[in-house]
Amino acid sequence: MNLAATCARAGERTLLVDVDFRRPSLASAFPDDGHNIGLVDVLAEDIPWSRAVVRTEIPNLDFIPAG
Repeated sequence: MNLAATCARAGERTLLVDVDFRRPSLASAFPDDGHNIGLVDVLAEDIPWSRAVVRTEIPNLDFIPAG
């Protein structure tokens, strides 16, 4: 998470993906306002990946929760 934030603050467009399906921990760091879509839904081919992206308060940093 820190590396992603550092890259984003340096001006790089960054997408952080939480792939720990057993114990997802990154979602608590990025409030999603009821966003219930995640990587599980994308992998099940229920939705396109772009709908799972959560915008963060850090410019250039987006996040996909595990789901």
